[in-house]
Amino acid sequence: MKLRKSILSLALMVMLLICPITKGLASGFETFPLGSWYMVGSFSFTNYNITEVKTVEGRYLTMVVDFYKPTWDAGVGEVKLTMDIRDAYTGSSITGQFVVGSTSGTTIISVPIYNIDLGYSGRKVQIWFDASSVGASNGNFRSLTIDYYRVYTSNSPV
Repeated sequence: MKLRKSILSLALMVMLLICPITKGLASGFETFPLGSWYMVGSFSFTNYNITEVKTVEGRYLTMVVDFYKPTWDAGVGEVKLTMDIRDAYTGSSITGQFVVGSTSGTTIISVPIYNIDLGYSGRKVQIWFDASSVGASNGNFRSLTIDYYRVYTSNSPV
């Protein structure tokens, strides 16, 4: 009985140690190192999506975003992608919302966004994505798929 409790206690302790590590690996890159390109994988969303907290080792962030409208939203007309880079601690906007582009089909659109000034190196940010109808007021939310986005960091404008 005592041995069984010891084994169970050890198993629970191991699970508590491994689960946070597994979550960190599953959530993607947590740090974008200075002077490096990183590619972040594909995801689909309806309405909006916000990333996990990212530490950016560089003052300037350059991104290339590839996106398309998924087939389940095929009949809704043109859909636009709006983004915002937000401070992870306060939630306040660093960049202000900006429209990346729009699409009316399922062809991948690739849009570069140069030299987003984060204010200082080492800033913790979250990237906010929003899908909505072109020419409609807020509330007409749609779906988009981010095929992937690439990120490059630097201490001076590229």
